[in-house]
Amino acid sequence: MGTCPYIGISGHIAGGGFRFASGMWGLTLDTVQSMNVVLANATIVTASGTPNTDLFWVSMRGAASSFGIITSINVKTFVTSFFTTIFEYDWRLDYSTAAAALSKFQVFMLTDIPSELGVEINIGRGNSKGTVYFGWTALIPWASVRYSSNRAHISTVEALDSSVVDTKVAGPDSTDAFYAKSLMMPEGQPMTLDIDSIHKTMLRIWFAWFMQFDLYGGGNSAINLVNVDSTVFSTRSALFTMQIMHCHTLKLVSPSWMMPLAITVIMGASWDYGAYVNYPDDCLNSHTLMNLNFHGNGKPKLKE
Repeated sequence: MGTCPYIGISGHIAGGGFRFASGMWGLTLDTVQSMNVVLANATIVTASGTPNTDLFWVSMRGAASSFGIITSINVKTFVTSFFTTIFEYDWRLDYSTAAAALSKFQVFMLTDIPSELGVEINIGRGNSKGTVYFGWTALIPWASVRYSSNRAHISTVEALDSSVVDTKVAGPDSTDAFYAKSLMMPEGQPMTLDIDSIHKTMLRIWFAWFMQFDLYGGGNSAINLVNVDSTVFSTRSALFTMQIMHCHTLKLVSPSWMMPLAITVIMGASWDYGAYVNYPDDCLNSHTLMNLNFHGNGKPKLKE
């Protein structure tokens, strides 16, 4: 969510920029007012809604890595909540119970939930045969919850990141062999009971894996209130963005098991599914990548 110093905020913003407060404030890129950019010809320009409008829209609000290097960003800020409540629930469930729980949770997310509610569901390998880990974390300012002390907003960020946010990078980060894919799932085409078979398939996988569902939609989501043509990030109808990831400490095993889950490669033209550009997929060839629904209706303008 933009807190890793090895990634930085520029790429996080330029590709979308989800956070737990996105239901209230939209994606991070929706807050961008202007950017200073170094172009391929070494020219330094300012891109905003007035100067270099096309550059601002096309390259700096959803596809920046293709057009320049961002050196500074001006964003709209918001008054932070007086306090924030973070809660987490964890279960070890058999696959059918986990699938039923995810289905019911999806139904709840499609109701008139408050924009302040930010939710992420994580499903992973269980600690015994035939089970999966099912957990969800949420952040919500809640007027009826009593607080014990006043703390800086950064304390919330650190709590969600499970660590101290340290922007001083000294030496290389730890490494891991992993592979990740993504799928943006539309509100109008929610998951069906087939998720039961997906969970059953996952039980046969011996290495570490997880599926992460970030809440983008819901009845009052600020993400989906943004006009689809206002930025290159054109998926403004998603309920969840799902990241599918596996990792292994010794070697990377074949990611073929993940392909049926991320169906964006074979989906019909009328389907509203997409992929999240900040989760790159290096197992796809250039032709397939060009036809993935990363930028939707904004793709023709990117080609100009």
